[in-house]
Amino acid sequence: MAANPQISSFLPRYVLQRLIDEQQLRQPLAEDQLATVLFADFAGFSRLSEQFAYDQTTILEYISDVLNDSFSQLIDTVIAHGGDVVKFAGDALIAIWMADDLEQLRQTTQLAAQCGLAIQASFTLPSTAERLAIRVQIGAGSISNFIVGGVNNHWEQLISGEALLQVHLLGSQTHAGQVVMSPEARSLIRQQGQGEDLRAQAFRLTALAENLPLPEINQPLPNYPTEQLTPFMPTAVIARINAGLHEWLAELRHLSVMFINVPALSFFTTLEQVQAAISALQTVIFRYEGSIDKLSVDDKGVSLLVAFGLPPLSHRDDAERAVRAALEASTALTKLSLTHTIGIATGPAFCGEIGNSQRREFTMIGDVVNRAARLMEANLAPILCDQTTAQASQQQVRFQVLPPILIKGKSQPITIYRPQQTNYSPDQIRPRRLIGRRRERGQIEQLFTQVQPTIQHLMLTGESGMGKSALLYEAVEIAEHYERQVLLITSSSLRQSAQYPGWRLLLEACLAVEQWPHQASQCYQLIIQRLHLPDQLAKSVQLLHDVLELPGRAESNAMLDQAQQVQIIHELIGHALSQLHQQKPLVLCIDNLQWFDSLALNTLEQLLQQQPEIILITTSPVKLAGLAAQQVLHLQALDPVACIAVVAQSLGVQAIPPSVASFINQRAAGHPLWSIELAQALRNAGMIRINNGICKLDQFSQLEKLNLPSTIQGVLVSRIDQLPPQPQLTLKIASVIGHEFQLAVLEAIYPLAHEREHIAAHLQLLIQQGFIHEASEGYQFSQAIIHDVAYSLLLFGQRRALHRAIAEWYVSEHPHLVEAGSSLLAHHWSHAIDPDEPESRQPAIEALQRAGEQTLLRCSYREAIPFFERALHLLAVDDDFAAQQQIVRMQFNLSQARWRLGDHSMALTNLDSALVTAQRIGDGVGEADVLRQFGNIAYVQGDLYTAQQHFLASVNRARHANYHSGIISGVSNVGVVAFARGDYQVAREAYREGLATSREQGHDFGIAVNQLNLGGLAIVEQAWDEARHYLYQALNLGYTKHMTLVCLHSLVALAEWRLATNQAEASANLIQIVLHHEAIDSEIHAAIDKLKPQLIQILGETQWLILSQRPTTPFEQIIPAIVQELATEQP
Repeated sequence: MAANPQISSFLPRYVLQRLIDEQQLRQPLAEDQLATVLFADFAGFSRLSEQFAYDQTTILEYISDVLNDSFSQLIDTVIAHGGDVVKFAGDALIAIWMADDLEQLRQTTQLAAQCGLAIQASFTLPSTAERLAIRVQIGAGSISNFIVGGVNNHWEQLISGEALLQVHLLGSQTHAGQVVMSPEARSLIRQQGQGEDLRAQAFRLTALAENLPLPEINQPLPNYPTEQLTPFMPTAVIARINAGLHEWLAELRHLSVMFINVPALSFFTTLEQVQAAISALQTVIFRYEGSIDKLSVDDKGVSLLVAFGLPPLSHRDDAERAVRAALEASTALTKLSLTHTIGIATGPAFCGEIGNSQRREFTMIGDVVNRAARLMEANLAPILCDQTTAQASQQQVRFQVLPPILIKGKSQPITIYRPQQTNYSPDQIRPRRLIGRRRERGQIEQLFTQVQPTIQHLMLTGESGMGKSALLYEAVEIAEHYERQVLLITSSSLRQSAQYPGWRLLLEACLAVEQWPHQASQCYQLIIQRLHLPDQLAKSVQLLHDVLELPGRAESNAMLDQAQQVQIIHELIGHALSQLHQQKPLVLCIDNLQWFDSLALNTLEQLLQQQPEIILITTSPVKLAGLAAQQVLHLQALDPVACIAVVAQSLGVQAIPPSVASFINQRAAGHPLWSIELAQALRNAGMIRINNGICKLDQFSQLEKLNLPSTIQGVLVSRIDQLPPQPQLTLKIASVIGHEFQLAVLEAIYPLAHEREHIAAHLQLLIQQGFIHEASEGYQFSQAIIHDVAYSLLLFGQRRALHRAIAEWYVSEHPHLVEAGSSLLAHHWSHAIDPDEPESRQPAIEALQRAGEQTLLRCSYREAIPFFERALHLLAVDDDFAAQQQIVRMQFNLSQARWRLGDHSMALTNLDSALVTAQRIGDGVGEADVLRQFGNIAYVQGDLYTAQQHFLASVNRARHANYHSGIISGVSNVGVVAFARGDYQVAREAYREGLATSREQGHDFGIAVNQLNLGGLAIVEQAWDEARHYLYQALNLGYTKHMTLVCLHSLVALAEWRLATNQAEASANLIQIVLHHEAIDSEIHAAIDKLKPQLIQILGETQWLILSQRPTTPFEQIIPAIVQELATEQP
C-alpha cells in the first residue's frame, strides 16, 4: 500500500533516501560524511512551556499555533536553501547539508550561512504579546549518520560527529537574533563572511559579500509502502494519519516522561556502542509499552526521550510502568558498563505534530518534559522521579525520599524520589493491593492446603466492578507461595479481533516468545523447541500459523478436514500445558474467561479431564462441560471499612472525611466500583478536595442536598450530565459503535456535521474525565457499565439510525467484511431493524447468516448458534419462498453446530424442521442437503442401512432439483456406504456416476475424489491396471490444479498399489515423500499406519529406518516424474 504523503513528511530525506537504497532496513547502519550542520532554537521557549501547568485550557491552542507557524517558516527556509531537516528537539531544529568533498562543503556551508541570515531576517511570529527570538549556530566537518535499534522493527536515527560537536560548543556564545559559526565553518567562507570574531575563534555572521544561487527544489521522492516507513514512525502518529486525522494529533495528555542520558556515548561513539545501548533500551521500553520520542547527542552524551501514555499505548499505571522500565533500563546499561542518569516526571504535556507538509515530527512539550530533563541532569542518583510519579506508583515500588532540590525554571525546590526496588516480580504488572476479601482468600488457599483437593475449577463471579480481577491476582500470589507454577492469562474483548483468541492466549503463555522470527519456517522450529513437540505433533505445527498470526502466509489446507484440524490443535496446546505441569504442578489463572471462544474452552475441558491435578481459577461464570469438580465463589459487597479503604486507595489518600465516608457507604452499599465512582463524582464536582495526599470536604458542600444518585447508573448519568452537551453526544454515539471504537467511524456517523472537527477535543475531554481511554486500535470505554449507561440514554430510534449508519460505513469502507461474514456487521445490522420497515430486516438476516456460516467453518460451533437463531427469529414473520428457503438453510446449519456440540436431540429436531419446511415449499436443494445430513449422522452412528437410504433419497432429490453439487456429494456418499458394507458393485456404480457428473460440471475436486475412490476400490479387487489408471489420473489432476491434499492422498494410494504389486521399496519411497510434507493430515496418517507394518516386514527394520532418515526430494519436484512413469505404463 502506497504511503500517505503525510507519513513521508515525518522522516528526513536522508532516511527516505536510505530506504530507496536499502528497500527495507534489516540491520544497523552507519555512514560517515562531510556535512554542514545548522542548529536553530527559540530563546524563551522553556519559560513559555513552563506556563503550561498554570493555563492548560488556552495554552494548548497557543503552543500548537506557535510551534507550527514558527517551525513552518524555519522548514521552508531550510528546504529552499537545499538543507535537510533531520531532527526536531523540543524548541530546536537541526538541519544538514551533505557534501561529497571539501569544495562542495564550502558551497554547503555558504548555503547554510545564507539560510541562517535569511531566518533571522524574515523570521516572524504570530501576532501575540509573547515574543520569541531565535538563535542559529553553524558547524562544518564530518558527521556520523546512525540508524540503530531494530527491536520489534523500530528504528531510530542519530546524528553525531565533529560538525555537531562544533555547533554545541557555540551555545554559550550565541544570543537571540544571532548567527554564530564555528571556526571550521568560518574558514570555509572566510572570503564571503562578514561579522565579528568571538572568543575561541567563533564568528558572529552578520552578512555575506555575495550569495550563491539557491539550488533547485529537489523533485519529490517516490511514494513508499506504508510498512516501509512505519518502523521509523512513532506509534502515536501512524494509525491517526492513516485514518486521515493528522490535523487532530495535537492534544493535552497525562504522561509519564522519561529522559535517559548515557555520557559515555559521545559525538565520536561507534555504531557497535550505540546499537548495543539502544537495542537494550528498546527491549525494556517496548516491554512496558512505552514510546521512544527522540534520540539525540549533545555535550552531555546520548539522550533518549521516552513517554508512557501516548496513544495507543496508554494505561492507568503508566507512572509505574515508567519506573519499572527505568529500573530495568538501569540494569541493562550497567551490564554494558555504561554510566547513566534517568529522570522521570508525570503530568500533562502537549502532544502533537510540529512542522508543515514538507517536514514535521511528533513531539511532546510541557513542564513535565522539562522536569524530567532537569531530574536527569541533576546527576544525584542513577534514577530520580518527581513526586507525582512516586505517588502514582508507590503501591508497587519502594522509594527513597531525597532532600528537595532547586531546578532550572522553578522558583521553589521540588521533592525528589529514588526508586529502589519493586514489591514483586515485574513479569506481570498487577492491580492495586486487594483490600478485604479475607473469606474469599481463605477459600482459595484451601485449594492448595488440602491433601486431596475436591475443586478443580474455581470461578470468581460477581457484578462488574466487584474486584474479581484483584482477587485473581491475589490467587496467583497464594499459588506461588505454595510453590505452584502459575500461568496468568488476561483475556479481553480486544482479543476478539483475532481469529482464534483463546487458543492464541494459551499458546502465548506457554511459548513466552517476545519477538518472532521473520520467516514462518523459523517460527515453526521455535515452537517445536519451546513446546518440546514429539515428531507426530511437530509435523502439524503449521496449523498454528493462523492461530498465532505468524509472519508470511500459511499454506492452504482446503482439503483438510476442519474437525481433524481442530483436534490436532487441541492436542498441540494440551501437550504444551501438560509439559509445564510435569515440570511443576500447574495453576491456570484466567481473567475474563468469558472472552474465550468455544474452541479454547474445549481445549481446557480436554486438558483438565486428562490432567485432574491441574487447578483452574477464572473470573467468569463460564463452566466447562464434562468437568464435575467446579465451584463458584461469588463476590458480595464489601463491609463499610473495607469499602472506604478502597475509595482512599483510588484517590491516593490515607483517609476519607467521616461525613463523606458515611455518604458513600449509604449510597454505594459496599460496591467497590460504585464507591469509587461516587468519590470521583464528588471530586469532579468540587465537593471534596485533595491536596498533598489529604482529602477534605469543601466547607460549603452539602452532600445530601446534591441529590446524587444511589445506584451506579445514577452516578454515571450524573457524571455524564456534568459534561458539555457536545462531548455528551460524542460519548453516546461512541457507545453505539461498541465498547471499543475508532475515531474514523465516529467521524463518519456523527450526526452534526459542524461538530465533526471538534470530535478529537471531545474525546480528549472524555479521557480526562475517565469515561474512555486510548486503546490499541482507537479508544475503549473505561468500564463496560459506562458504555451500557451511555447507550441506554439514547432513544431506540436514535440507536437504530446510528447502527445502520455504522453498518453502511463498514460495507462501504471494508466490503470484504460482507463476504467474510463479519460478526461486527451482523451485530450492527441486527440492531438497525426498524419494525415499521420490513425491508430493514433483510440486511440483518444476510449478515447473520454469513457470520454464522463463517463461524461454523471455523468449527466454533457454540458461537455460530446465536447467529442462526437470531436470523430464524427475523425470518419467522415471512412466508415467501426465499425466506422459507433461508429458514431451511438456518435449521440445517443449526443442526450441524448442535450435533458437533453433542446436542444430538436438538440437532435432529432442527433437521426435522428443515426437512418439513423444505418439502412444504418444494425446496429441492435444501431437502437434498438435509437428507444427506441425516445420512451422515446415521453413518457415524454405524447404521449403514439407514445412511444408504438417506443418501439415495438425497441423490434423487438433488437430481430432481438439478442440483449438481448435491448429486456429486450424494452419489459419492452412496459409494462410501456401499464400500463399507462390502457391496463393491454398488460402490463402483456410485463412484462412476459421481465421476461422470463431476466431469460434466467441470468439478475438479469431485473428479479427483471419485478417481481416488475408484482406484482404492480397484486395489481391493486386485484390478491392478485399473487401479493404476485411476490413481494416475487423480495424481495428474491434483498436480495440474495445485490440489496439494489430492496429490498426497494419491501418493498414499499409489504406495498401497505398489506394495500390493511387489514394489515394496518404491512404495516406501512414496510414503517417505508424503511423511515429509507439512500438509499431511490425520486421515493420511491413518492410511500410512496401515501400510507401515507390511513394509517393515518386507524391507526389514533397518532398511525402513534408512529410508525414513535420508533426505527426500520435495513431492512437487518428483510428481512429474511419477506421472510420466505411470503414463508410460498405461496400456
